[in-house]
Amino acid sequence: MNPNATGAEVGGIWWCPSPPNPIPADVASVIRDWGWFNSTYAYFGRVDVWKPSQASRPQDLTAKELAPERLLISDLLSHWHVDDSWSYNHGKRPGINTDRAPPAFTGLNQFHGDGRVVWKPVRQFDVPNLNPGNNAIGVVRAFATDATYY
Repeated sequence: MNPNATGAEVGGIWWCPSPPNPIPADVASVIRDWGWFNSTYAYFGRVDVWKPSQASRPQDLTAKELAPERLLISDLLSHWHVDDSWSYNHGKRPGINTDRAPPAFTGLNQFHGDGRVVWKPVRQFDVPNLNPGNNAIGVVRAFATDATYY
């Protein structure tokens, strides 16, 4: 990331090469208006300092120290309530907020604390029940209505 007067130039490792390239003006407007940018990866470090119930299964995610059985980074799979859109990297309509329910993703690459990267195929997800209130699945909640799944 390269901060500049109009926001930042975000490139390289922040973007999975599979979906379409992000539009720089869109990235800049999100940074300007919201103070962050939407990467194509989800980072799950330091779950030990998160709010209670922010993660449905905090024991799956990385706390203060790396551990082989804990997830650190994953391809993005998130839902945005405003227009019922989904973001993911691999599938029929990859990109940020480019798909409508149900999401047509094929799976996620997941990076664990021991350096392993494992492909988690869509068949290992309960796609019809991907919702922020479902504690039986791996979900990290953002606000009451948006969520990232793993």
